[in-house]
Amino acid sequence: MKFWLALCVLLCAAFGVAQFDMQGKPVVRWSTYSSGTQCNATKYSAVALATEGDFQRYWQQNLQGCAPTDVDWNTEQIFAIHLGRRTSGGYRVFVQSIELEQNTLWVRYVEETPARGSATASVMTSPYVLIRIKRTSGVPRFVGTLRESRTIYAPVPDCRCSRGCLANCACACHRQVDYPQIVPYRTLWNGQYSGALSQMHVIMRSQREYAHYGNQYFSGQELPDVDVDWDRENLIAIHLGRRYTAGYGVRVIDVQQINRGQITVNYYEETAPMFAKQDSTSPFVWIRIPRGIGTIQVIKAPGKPLGQ
Repeated sequence: MKFWLALCVLLCAAFGVAQFDMQGKPVVRWSTYSSGTQCNATKYSAVALATEGDFQRYWQQNLQGCAPTDVDWNTEQIFAIHLGRRTSGGYRVFVQSIELEQNTLWVRYVEETPARGSATASVMTSPYVLIRIKRTSGVPRFVGTLRESRTIYAPVPDCRCSRGCLANCACACHRQVDYPQIVPYRTLWNGQYSGALSQMHVIMRSQREYAHYGNQYFSGQELPDVDVDWDRENLIAIHLGRRYTAGYGVRVIDVQQINRGQITVNYYEETAPMFAKQDSTSPFVWIRIPRGIGTIQVIKAPGKPLGQ
C-alpha cells in the first residue's frame, strides 16, 4: 500500500512539473533574445552556447562590444543562427518553432528574402538571430526554410553592440526602456458557445494547433480561417467556462510587456444582468498578438456588468 501511495505521489509531482502542448509533446520555452542584420559572420552557422565563457567568446568574435550578462546559465542557454554575408538589405532570419521529439530538439527557422520589386539598400548585411531557451534534454538540430518577404523593407539602422551595455558604451545608441509597454493586439472572434466547461486559455502557435483546438472545443462546427501570420503571431483563446444564463462575455483590457521577457494579457468577465434569460453558454474571445517577445501570462481582472 505504501509503495503505491509513494508511486502516486511521484507521478503527480512529475505531471505537475512537466508541461505538454495540445499534441502531448513537451513544451519548450524560448524567446527571441536578439536579432539584426549587421555582424561579423561571413558564412552560415548555427551554434548552441551553453556556458558564459562560450557566449563571451562568441560575442567578441561575431558582434563585438560588451556582451550582455542577463542569461541564467544554470537554467538557460543561447542558440545563435547566422545566414552569412548578403549583398543587400531586406534579408532576415527568425525562428519559427522549437520542438522536442525523443532525443532531438528541432529548431526550425526561416530565412526571409526581399520581396520581388521591393527597393532594398545596396549594402552588405549579415542577418542573425539569437534565441534564449530553457535548458532541456535533446541534441539541437537546425532546419531552415526559404521564404520571400511579405512586406517591403526600408533600411533600419543596426546597433553593432546590440543590447545589454547601457554603461561604458561609446556607440550612444542605447536607450532605457520604461515598462510596461503596450503590445498591439487584435480581437478576431467574440462568441457565446463552445465546448469549454471550465475557465481556461489556450495559446496557439501554428495552424496544426489551431485545428487541434477546434476539434477539441468546437466539435462538429466549421471554424473560420483565421487571419493569423503563424510565423510572426500567436492566437490566444480565453474561455469563461459554462454559464447558465445569457449576457456573459469576455473582454480584453490590454496586452502589456511588463519586462524584457514577459507579456500579460489582461481581461475581465462581463457578468449577466439580473434578469437575463436562461441559456447554456460558454463565452470566449480570440485575439492575436506578436510572437517571440516574451512568455505569455493571461490574467483575469475583477468582473464588470455587461455594458460597463
